[in-house]
Amino acid sequence: ACQAVLEQSSKAMLIFSKVLVSISQQKFLFWLRCKKIDEAEENDLVDTHQALKEALSQFDQDHNMKFLREFQELFDQDGNILLPSGTERATMRCILAGYKAMFMFVDTARKTDKFLDIAVPMVTKRNRIRLWFPTSVRGLGKWILRRERPQGQGIPEDPEIEIPMPSHESRDPDVIPGNSVAAKFGRGLNKFFTFLSSPASIVGIRTVLGTILLAIPGVYEDSAYFMYVNKSLWAIIMLQFALTAFIGDHVFTFVFRTLGTIIGAIIGTIIWYIGSGNSDGNPYGIAAICAVCFPVFAFVRIHSPPQLLLLCMMSTVTAALIIGYSWTNRHIVQIGFSGVGWEIAWRRFLLVLIGLTGASLLMLFPKPKTGREVVRRTFAKTIRNLGEIHLTLIGSGVTGNRSLVGKKFIEKVFGIAATLNNTSRQIEMAKFEPPLGGRWPVEDYRRLHQIQIEILRLLAEMATSLISMMDVSHMKFLRYSIMEPNFIADISVVWASLSSSLEAKHGLPQIFPGPLSERVWIHLNNSRQKWNSFVQISNHPDTEPSKIREEPAMYEFSNESDEEVQDEKLLSKSESVKLEHRVINMLESTGVVTSSASAPAANVETVNLDKLKLKDLQSEIFLPTASYIMSHLQLLYKIDELTQQAKELVGESFHLE
Repeated sequence: ACQAVLEQSSKAMLIFSKVLVSISQQKFLFWLRCKKIDEAEENDLVDTHQALKEALSQFDQDHNMKFLREFQELFDQDGNILLPSGTERATMRCILAGYKAMFMFVDTARKTDKFLDIAVPMVTKRNRIRLWFPTSVRGLGKWILRRERPQGQGIPEDPEIEIPMPSHESRDPDVIPGNSVAAKFGRGLNKFFTFLSSPASIVGIRTVLGTILLAIPGVYEDSAYFMYVNKSLWAIIMLQFALTAFIGDHVFTFVFRTLGTIIGAIIGTIIWYIGSGNSDGNPYGIAAICAVCFPVFAFVRIHSPPQLLLLCMMSTVTAALIIGYSWTNRHIVQIGFSGVGWEIAWRRFLLVLIGLTGASLLMLFPKPKTGREVVRRTFAKTIRNLGEIHLTLIGSGVTGNRSLVGKKFIEKVFGIAATLNNTSRQIEMAKFEPPLGGRWPVEDYRRLHQIQIEILRLLAEMATSLISMMDVSHMKFLRYSIMEPNFIADISVVWASLSSSLEAKHGLPQIFPGPLSERVWIHLNNSRQKWNSFVQISNHPDTEPSKIREEPAMYEFSNESDEEVQDEKLLSKSESVKLEHRVINMLESTGVVTSSASAPAANVETVNLDKLKLKDLQSEIFLPTASYIMSHLQLLYKIDELTQQAKELVGESFHLE
């Protein structure tokens, strides 16, 4: 059904990437002989973009018929689903999986089309290389002096300091907010001391202190000559590089810098004696051996894997320093003589070891900070942010407020993704920390990290589906099933408990509102019963007309205007509820849910929710609705996995003895 869309989308992006490659290959220094973009590539890009638009237009017209043509035998002539003998529900897993995949593929193609709407005119208009100057120097200055730092870069901040909570969600219980001069001065002073206790500030203080201590012998008359001859600056530089925010990073740095220095010292010594022998240095021999070895050094430095980058860098730099200092000591007049070859090698190793040892001693004060604690508290932060995103999506579905999933929402999603990406490195670094209190459950934290990535992906799918649903219809039907208020309360409690338990290292309650993948069906059945009771009362001949407009209390929201209620009469709401409940019934029949809680209520037949119609599948709103509900139910299972993994880490509390 969406094969043409996928083909044209991938083809358009492939051609556009080729155009970008051809543009990047033109250098500004040779702009006088730069040619325009190949007209054939430009025409192919425009034609493919137009073909993509036509494929999307054709998909909007007949995608349902093409897809459902493969499942005609499941429906009768009236469009009713054919149930196998002896069963009350039919398995519709293939239809649901196909609808969700089709929705995600086509939504990606639509985003590609919007991207090309902007990119293609730029390519056709600016087809020569140019040197661009900033339009505003003031804007450049603001960007340089900006306070916000990109996510996932630099020294990780202390999660306790880094997690600011909006004032409407939480407040400091020890402080009464005030705007007096004394209150403002106190807040500023508190921020200053908070900054001094941050990991970045502690690293800076340690670096300054260590540099002063190692540089003191170099300013005294009795020891200055000794420090200069033996190149004590190497020890100072190594101490500055070895100081890190966390113990795990420092242990990793200590081990690999030591190994790299040993390897580089051996290689540099061998190269020097091969090229010079016992002489003061043969320029031809040194040039010949360096011509062979230095390209190898460059290749190793450039293509080394990230895990071995520090080792390769230290090895090549140490070898080059031994060769260079051995040559200068013999051919340039200097104050003092530190030797050549082996003499330079052991001095280099000793100074590196002195710098690393000094850094290790400084890491013990004021208190060694473990990366394991940072990983745990960072996960507490990301779990809380994931819960906020989840509830934001629920609120957007309930209220129909599209602004909740706007630019700030997208920035928050990307911020969490960057934090999780950076945390994967912290997990690997934390393995190098000495197990003073016991073995660290690294596999459990890796699993916790992977579950959060999967949850973030499902939340992104939910947001995509929700935006498409708002584009198609303004019906707020989600509030009548999965958005049942008591279930929203359960979700909020689970997210808050998971975050606080990891942050404070206390166990989860033994009696916990879960698993959510089962409780959703309990709340759904309660919602059905309340809705059916409301429908029965509304359809009763003795019911007053004024009562028909009333809804169960569970569906009332303070931000819903009277005009919206007037627009959503009983008929439109009933049809909306029927549509979603049919989708839910399809999901129940997929085998995803095996709990007895998913059994329908006795009075469900009142509105005939279990009868799936072919016209429902052909509805424009059905495609994003099925994708949204499937993603939400899959998300609930991932939350249950997250809860189970957190219980394995922190245990349980509040036992009923």
